[in-house]
Amino acid sequence: MLSSWEILTLALLALLIFGPERLPGMARNAGKTISKLRTEANSTLDELKRASQIEELKAAVDPSELREAAATLEAEARQLGEAADEALAAANDERAPAPFDPDAT
Repeated sequence: MLSSWEILTLALLALLIFGPERLPGMARNAGKTISKLRTEANSTLDELKRASQIEELKAAVDPSELREAAATLEAEARQLGEAADEALAAANDERAPAPFDPDAT
């Protein structure tokens, strides 16, 4: 950490070297550069945190459980597809008798 005397000495030295005309512009540019560096550092840290969370999730999930769940879902989807095909075939079949509800009469 710089003491107040060291900061004052550096400010006076900068004023003598660069002059009062250029010093405010240089300070502004230095502030913008530091701001950009902080933004980039924060975005990089956020990206690293997300990557580590993904790795933790990958480690927590058992691939065999996912395969079993996928196989079950595929079998159920096949059964639903077959049932839908049968229903469409019955609806499109002109020889199929009209539905009859004895309670409706």
